[in-house]
Amino acid sequence: MPSSSDYATTLVVRPLITVQKTVSSVVAEPGDTVIYTIYYNNTGNGTAADVWINDTLPAEVSYQSDTSGYIPSISGGTYSWQFHDVAPGSHSFQIYVLVVANVDNLSVTNNVLSNYTGSNHQPLVNSESSDTATFTIVRPVITVEKIVNAATAYPGDTLTYTIYYNNTG
Repeated sequence: MPSSSDYATTLVVRPLITVQKTVSSVVAEPGDTVIYTIYYNNTGNGTAADVWINDTLPAEVSYQSDTSGYIPSISGGTYSWQFHDVAPGSHSFQIYVLVVANVDNLSVTNNVLSNYTGSNHQPLVNSESSDTATFTIVRPVITVEKIVNAATAYPGDTLTYTIYYNNTG
């Protein structure tokens, strides 16, 4: 009996978006500008029709601007961007925030979440990704001490004052 066989190879085309967040400095003082960089890299072999980035900023910082080229929608402390037709490759933008908390030695963690659809605008299984970035707020703690070279002085005496200062913050 003759036999035959055949096979076919099917290439699955799918985007695969992963989000990563970094911060420009591990320590910052009140009044400093901190820069978050959000990477939303498509490591798949297909284009993502829509990518949503939701960044919930902590209360200790105030949004100033970003380099996305889009105006974010804002709900409470969450800033959201939607990007279209995200091809395979590396993609990123930066968010500039101002440190507004006037505290010392406070660890500030920021969360970012992404979600995306395939080229047909349909949600994909396991299409959510998240990351965090952390920095610590520090502030200077200045101590000042002034001493004089004599315990008593008379009119016409010369006194020498020495001022010591130290930043222990």
